Amino acid sequence: MSAASPVSIVKRHAARHGVFFGLLLPAVLLLSPVVDGAEEAGVQVSHGAPAAADAVAAALVEVERLAQAGANGLALALTDARQPAFADNPVDWLRWERRRIRLLTEARRWQALLERIDGAPDGVPEAFRVWLQEQRVLALRALGRRDEAVDALRRLLWQAPAGAADALARQRWRALLIRLYLDLGEVRDARMALQRYHQDYGDGGADSRRLAAEVLLRADGAAEAFELIGEATDSESAALRLLAGLRSGRLPAREVARSARRLAIHDKADPAMVSLYWDILVQAHAGEPDEALVDAMERALVPRARRSPFARVDGDRLWQAWLDLGRRLGNSQQLLMGEDDRWYFAATEALDRHPVRARAFFAVLAETASEPRRRALAHDYLTASLEGHPNAGNLLLALYLESDRFDHGRAVPASVDYRIVDRLIARGRLREAASRLARIPEPPPGAALVDWQLRRARVFILGGRQQDGVTLLRGLVEGPAALDDADRRDRLVQVIFDLQQLRADASAVALLRGLLARETEATRRRELLFWMAESEQRLGNPREAARLYLESAMALDPHALDPWSQTARYHAARALAEAGLPGDAAGVLEILLRATRDPGRRRVLMQELQRYRQQARLAATEAAP
Repeated sequence: MSAASPVSIVKRHAARHGVFFGLLLPAVLLLSPVVDGAEEAGVQVSHGAPAAADAVAAALVEVERLAQAGANGLALALTDARQPAFADNPVDWLRWERRRIRLLTEARRWQALLERIDGAPDGVPEAFRVWLQEQRVLALRALGRRDEAVDALRRLLWQAPAGAADALARQRWRALLIRLYLDLGEVRDARMALQRYHQDYGDGGADSRRLAAEVLLRADGAAEAFELIGEATDSESAALRLLAGLRSGRLPAREVARSARRLAIHDKADPAMVSLYWDILVQAHAGEPDEALVDAMERALVPRARRSPFARVDGDRLWQAWLDLGRRLGNSQQLLMGEDDRWYFAATEALDRHPVRARAFFAVLAETASEPRRRALAHDYLTASLEGHPNAGNLLLALYLESDRFDHGRAVPASVDYRIVDRLIARGRLREAASRLARIPEPPPGAALVDWQLRRARVFILGGRQQDGVTLLRGLVEGPAALDDADRRDRLVQVIFDLQQLRADASAVALLRGLLARETEATRRRELLFWMAESEQRLGNPREAARLYLESAMALDPHALDPWSQTARYHAARALAEAGLPGDAAGVLEILLRATRDPGRRRVLMQELQRYRQQARLAATEAAP
């Protein structure tokens, strides 16, 4: 996990370099051309104008490019910064929300996707709400919550208004329902649903044939499925044809294995299909496992939620294959049980040139070594050897989180737990990561305790254990190590930003105040004051927020009007107006106006200044005897 969240990076960079008049301009977008002057001097204009629509389109393209470059987290952070509230601008909110859902889907952040969909505001168009519910079904399926997915999809089929979903969408949903039945092993329901599907949509299309072949394969109709698929060459059809040919005897097992290996090596587009090809190769093998077969099993294994209903390789089968192979190889080398050192020597000797063989030896040691310490060490070696494997993440999670070997009280070794937490975090499964981190307070070897506590705090906060995270942060703020270097201070503040993102502003203010009390460097003090002011304003304390904004503006020089100070003064004016002090708000804007030369910015300031002066005159009139 990186030390800084993308949202926090954008927030800090924008506040230092690109915030003016209340609008966060992410650094990446500041480098993009502003279309037709749609955003004049950093001020958001009416989104109803064509120029503004073009600006939104340009920003969406920018976000898409970031995601294509692999910076999905930064793309989501920029979406957070740019998406308007639905109540303020429903049209642009919908455009951004559709892109957000796509980004979460591409990142496979299914839990975050569900939470986002369930929190959709009232009033979104019915067609968009229906589309969101379809994405919800897909997310539930991806998480393995298939019963819930079936229930949600049935509701969608029965309740979606006729005008909110076209015929193609309903056809797609019915095909998905059949696949969900297959996921659940409800073959009879799948066959009945398929019959109705064919009655309504026919059975001549490629999609329809593939769907029928899937049902036939699950219903012991492999020969029929083989005939139905024919010579179709797309990835799914190729896999179904190999499976049907193997199970029906229409294709020799050796030919199936050879074809599956070729497809697995050359099909780089779809990891799920590649996994299934390797699984088919395993299914075509007869006899005891050799190194080539175990290698295929390692490449085939995926966690249960991602596993094809036609796959056979799971964590327990791979553990058993390693054990069988390791014992057979050990016998050939005359290694005796209890001779742990000789087994370790054989395993480490094989690591570089024969990693599958090494893992087989380590699996035997993990099961049979004479002491718990040696068994834990074998797990450590085994999982370390997976780090460079192309399927490393899937292997680790399926082997240790879904295997019966670690049920019934058998604990996953701590060295493996660290690696599992890394993988869970990388996949956005923060609640699970937080749960595991709660059991491992000590840092891994070589890591500093304060860095480990920072990491745990952040995962706790984002993973639903907010109070645990705040407690850790409080200990760091009050302890001697929190401020010993600038990088560590930055990372601590960025975790506090996560609290602000979650609107835990009271906790954020308390932590920032603790840091402020120990901070002596003026530039950092003005940053802390600014973040405190933001939280105070959200807490409904505009007078305190205004005071903190002004302190931030004047931290380096009482008369400073650099970009940071201008931004802080502008926020202070708004807070003062909110606090019922429009005269003071006008006074702050007058100072800001004197330092502003840009015509567009001056125009915006004059409009607000006139409004505050009018409010002040009205208040004075009402107060007069």
